Amino acid sequence: VRKPRARRNQKNKEQPTPQVMLFNLKDDLGEQTNVAADHPGTVQKLQARMTELDNEITRNARAPWQK
Repeated sequence: VRKPRARRNQKNKEQPTPQVMLFNLKDDLGEQTNVAADHPGTVQKLQARMTELDNEITRNARAPWQK
C-alpha cells in the first residue's frame, strides 16, 4: 500500500508527439487509410490553419467569470 504522497508526478513526463492523420472521406468513410504521408502539403496547410485558429481563439478568449 502506497501513501498518498507517493503518487506519480505527471507534470514532468514527456508527452509523445501525436501521429498526424489525414483521411480521404470521399473514398474511405471508415477512416482506415492514413494518407498524411502521401499529401504533406495538405497536412502542412491544415496544421498552419489550426495554429491560426488556436491563436485567434486565445486572443479573443474572455477572462473566466469570477464570483
